[in-house]
Parts: sequence; C-alpha cells; structure tokens
Amino acid sequence: MSAKALLTRPEFVQLATKELRKSDGLYSKIQIDNLPNINAEFGPDMGDRVINEVRKLLLEFDYHRAVGVVSPSIYACLTLSTTVAKDYLGKLEDALARINKETHWPVRIEFSIGLAMVSAADKEDIEKVILKTNKALSVSSRSGKSTVYHDEIAVQYEVRKLLSKLSMTDTVPPGFSWVLQPVVELSTLEVGGYESLVRWNVPDFGLVSPEIFIPVAEELGVVQIIDYWALKQSAVAATELGLLVGINASAVTLESDENFVNEIVEMVESGQYGTGGLVLELTETAVIENVQEVAKTCIRLREVGVQIAIDDFGRGETNLNVLSHLPVDYLKMDKGLLRLATPQAVESMMKIGLEMASMLNARVVCEGIETQEDLELCQRLGVHFGQGWRLGMPQALEDLDVPTNE
Repeated sequence: MSAKALLTRPEFVQLATKELRKSDGLYSKIQIDNLPNINAEFGPDMGDRVINEVRKLLLEFDYHRAVGVVSPSIYACLTLSTTVAKDYLGKLEDALARINKETHWPVRIEFSIGLAMVSAADKEDIEKVILKTNKALSVSSRSGKSTVYHDEIAVQYEVRKLLSKLSMTDTVPPGFSWVLQPVVELSTLEVGGYESLVRWNVPDFGLVSPEIFIPVAEELGVVQIIDYWALKQSAVAATELGLLVGINASAVTLESDENFVNEIVEMVESGQYGTGGLVLELTETAVIENVQEVAKTCIRLREVGVQIAIDDFGRGETNLNVLSHLPVDYLKMDKGLLRLATPQAVESMMKIGLEMASMLNARVVCEGIETQEDLELCQRLGVHFGQGWRLGMPQALEDLDVPTNE
C-alpha cells in the first residue's frame, strides 16, 4: 500500500498497526470543519471540489506514509517519525492554508488538526492511538488551534464528557469536595478566616484543578451548578468556624444569573452564616470586562455584610481607576508575584499592591507564601494577611482543629 493511494479506514488501521510495530510515528487527523456549511450554501459540487483538493494535498504531502478516509470531512494520516511533530504541524498548516490562497473559491475552508505521538506502549493497541488522536482533534475543533495529545488533553476530554451530561436541575458530579485553606493575619499569625476551595476527584484521573474544569463548565453553561454548591458549603463552614469564609464565583454566574446574588443576600440575611461571614472573591478579568455591572453587584452585597476581594491581583491589568469604582475590602496578590525573578521585583510589586490597597481603604492578602523567606518579606513590608503552604495546607472541615466553647 502506498501513500499515493487513499485507504479505507480498515486498510489504514491495518497498515498503521504493521508500520508502528517497526517504527515510532505520528498519527494525525485532519478535519474540514465547515464542509457541511459549504455543501448547504454552495452545493455538493463545491463540496466535492473541496474534498478532492484536500485529498490530493494529503496524499502528496511528503511526511505522510499513509492516508485513510474516516469520513468525507475527516482524514487519518500516518507519519513514521516522532522527531518531526512541530515541523510536521507547521508545514501541514501552511500547505492547507495555501488551498485558500491558490484556489480563489468563494468560501474559506476551515481545518482542525489533532495529533498523537505513538509510544512503545501504544504499538500493540492502535485503537488507543486513535482515541488519543480523536481527543486532540476535538480540542482543536473548539480552540481553532492544531493540538498535540498530552495527558491534560485526556483530562479535559473526560471533564467535558462528564459535565456535558449535567442539566441545571442537577447537583455537582460524583467526586466533588471542598477544602478550607487558612487566611492568616501576619502581625499575629492568627487565623482570620478561610478560603473554600473546590476539588474534583475524577475517576481514573485523580484530582483535577479548577483551572481545567471551571472554564469547561462555563463554556457548557453549567458552572452555576458548581457555584451554588460552593455557596452552600461556605455557609456550613462559616457557621461551624465562626469566621469569614471566601469563595470564588464565576464571572459567568454573576453576569448571567441574578438569582445567584439574590441567593447570597437571602442566606446572609436569614443568618445562615452564623457568627461568621462571606467574602466573595472576584478575578481581575471578571472586573475589567464588566466593571459597572460588577460594581452594582458588589454594592448590593456589601449592604448586607458580604465582603469583596479582588483575586489574583497583579496577574492582569487592573488599574486604580477601575478599582475605584468598586467597594473592595481585600486585594489578594497573585501567588506568582512571590516567584518573580529577583527579590527586588517581588518587593516592588508588593509595594505597588500595598499602595493601591491603601488608596482604596482595603487590606492586602498575599497568596502563595510557601517559605519562611516569603513570610518574613510580607511581614516586613506590612502585608496584612497571608495564605499558602507555610501558613496552612488546605484541609477538609472535619480535619480542622476548631476551638470549642466548652
């Protein structure tokens, strides 16, 4: 069989299995994303011309050992070297782009490319390679970028599959939990409150970071399920601990679900936070994108006693003019600031945060305090609160050493 002949899927899998047992390789899939739209708008003749041009290019592409048809819009390709992955993708993208430049058709063809590098462990199970490539192609079609499979792709794929099954009447999927990390007053080293952190133990993948599953939940329109659940847990913690408990709320929920704010107000006014209280943490991005609406929400929440924190401060581009519109209680300095290249850079950024907080009559919380040096620097500069491994690891509520009134 030759790369000059277009193979059926069974023929392609048979050849790929044989070749990959002898050599490392790349397994890629190329998808014509807008072929259905081309057929609908310009007719099947135009669609056939697009298909023929793409097939011709893939068959003549130097890197391809074999090309197989998965469907009229999807093609599988085999390359017998893993050392050329970056070079391969770049040249393939250029070649596909030339179709649009050289054909002068009335439509621009859109492509997605998913790629998996074949390891020795995969060579006896080509279906495993196909699955990896499918996952990479799925990510590529959503992101608009060629995607090489890696472990995080597998996690994202599984997360998307599980979250896509939810409806707004559901609760969070199995494996969700929450932990509390202390926020410590640096002048006394006493715990002043806690941040409630959501965790998800995904079957077969272990703990998955919110940085992975929250954006997927936002995209699928189910992040409110997580936010409502986290809100309920924060009330449980605040009542038990008698301290402030902070939660991170998605910008999507705050902007699109007025009932979420109503729920917070009702919970606070009905005493569900006991002698504790709630700190609502907003990311810089959420603030910048819709400062006027965020300001209205914050004012309403402050009126019932909710405190407001700007989270990950220093990561984005929030300036004093933006923050002056908000009733801010805390600036939470992004943990990455303590990891800047030089001590001078760290100190400079901390001083900027302290100055801005002073102008806003707010207090500074430094996240990511992991070493004694971090702690001493923050204490010397007059940072009000700290959070990080040096001051306390995240723990489940039942594992905290909570004082009693006995």
